This record gives sequence, C-alpha cells and structure tokens, in this order.
Amino acid sequence: RARADAAASVADALALLAEGATRPPSAERERAASVAALTPLFADDVERLFRAAADARRDAAALAQAEAPPTDAPAATVRVTAVGDSVMLGAAHQLAADVPGIDLDASVGRQVGEVIALLRERAANGLLGDVVLLHIGNNGTFSDAQFDRIVEAAGPERRIVFLTLKVAREWEDANNAVIARGAERHPRVVVVVDWRAAALERPEVLWTDDTHLRPEGAVYYAALLAPHVTAPAAAGP
Repeated sequence: RARADAAASVADALALLAEGATRPPSAERERAASVAALTPLFADDVERLFRAAADARRDAAALAQAEAPPTDAPAATVRVTAVGDSVMLGAAHQLAADVPGIDLDASVGRQVGEVIALLRERAANGLLGDVVLLHIGNNGTFSDAQFDRIVEAAGPERRIVFLTLKVAREWEDANNAVIARGAERHPRVVVVVDWRAAALERPEVLWTDDTHLRPEGAVYYAALLAPHVTAPAAAGP
C-alpha cells in the first residue's frame, strides 16, 4: 500500500509538471506532490521524461540542420553543463526548452562533494561545457574550500554560474555567504544569480515546502537563468 501511495504521489507531481498548472491543485494533491518531489522515485521519473524529451529535440535539431541551407557564418552554440539537486531537477524540462543543448545532471539529495568529483571527471573527459551552471548546497553545508575546488575543477576558461539558495534549513545563510565570498575571490569566472531574492519576490512559484518548484516556478527559474548561460563565456586570464 505504501508503494502504491508513493507511486500515486509521483503521478500527481508529474501530472502537475506536464499540465503546467493550468488549474489550481487541491491541497491534498499539492501536499502529495511536494513530498513526491523529495523522493528518488520522482527523480527517476522526471529524469526519464527529460532524457526522452532531450532525445526528441536532438533528433529534430539534426533533421533541421540537415535540411537547412548552408550559411557562411553559423551561429556559435554555447555548451552548458548544469549540475544540481532536486530543485534544479524540477525545472529540467523547462531548462531543456530554454537552453538548447543543455547537459543537465540533477539528482535528489546531491551533496557538494559529489559535484566536485563530477566536475573533475567531466573536465578530464572533455565533457564540461563552456558555461557551468550550479545550484548546489540545498542538502547540507558548503565550505569556502569546496567552492575553490569547484572553480579549480571548472578551469579559468569557463564561466561558472552559481545560484543562491532558498531552502528552509539552518545552513541557508551560511551557504549563501560561502557563495558570496567565493564570487568575490573569483570575479573573472564566477557569476551569481540571486535565486533566493527571486523566489522571495514570487513565493507562489514554490511548493509548500518553500524550496521546490511548482510548474510555473520551473518557467520562472529557467527564464531567470537563460540570459546568464546562453551568452558566450568570457576568456580566462
């Protein structure tokens, strides 16, 4: 019964994502979706939807490119690598729509140490984008030393876009201070997008946990980020 209830909650959450919140959900459905947003089952389902949509977009883009007439100066494409946790995961579908070709890796409960290892691995394999978008620190503490290791892993030739945190946890202020200090130490490569302030201006875009995104929140989140990740990265020192 518990598994069936969890599956029903996930189905509600996914339905709300797919419907785009065309009608206000009942309080019961909203609570269930908020809880489901924290479960691995929800993450797996959203990731499957995101990957299927990304595959379809790649196929459509390849077809359009094959049919398009040749041009002398094709527009440059900025490669974006986005890494985050369940908050970013809630906007995966919208980021894919707003940021063409984005490589998004978001998972429930992700810790900062995991992100450092992931960035190092991708950089070593030539898979890290020109712009690195990070929404991390919602699930635990974040240190100045970890921030510096992230910058080192990304390298001086990339722009690193950090989002501030809006999370109902005791580490919110401390982690946001780490991000602010890190941006001061690395002004040539780090850009900070104040998601906390943006979410406080529009509290209705979050679920009742005051952290995770409603469907309209995904649209708001992606629109806020797109200008910071689609422009070409500045050259390093």
